[in-house]
Amino acid sequence: MSAAEPVRPPGRHIIRLVPRRADRPADTGTPPPPAASPVPALAETVEAMFLEEGLTLTDPATARAFDVTMSAVVLLVQGAQEEGVLAGDAYTILRRILDDIRATPTHL
Repeated sequence: MSAAEPVRPPGRHIIRLVPRRADRPADTGTPPPPAASPVPALAETVEAMFLEEGLTLTDPATARAFDVTMSAVVLLVQGAQEEGVLAGDAYTILRRILDDIRATPTHL
């Protein structure tokens, strides 16, 4: 296999996704949702994971590294969609979740 060929793990993988609330638009550049929505709660969870490691996403360097990492994750998901591993709603929902996670630093 050449380096240009995608790596496909053997077996079937199941991804369980939580649908996005219908009252929140997709990536439209709108301001973050109100504090009562799940996005700030998700941001708090992600930040807690960083705090457990002695890091914080309020630090600009850490937030930048997090953004670069999320870019790699989004690229991976886009590749899975292009290869037919993720299709339709699964891809759309997963991208929205990743976009919500990626916005964590703006909710802190």
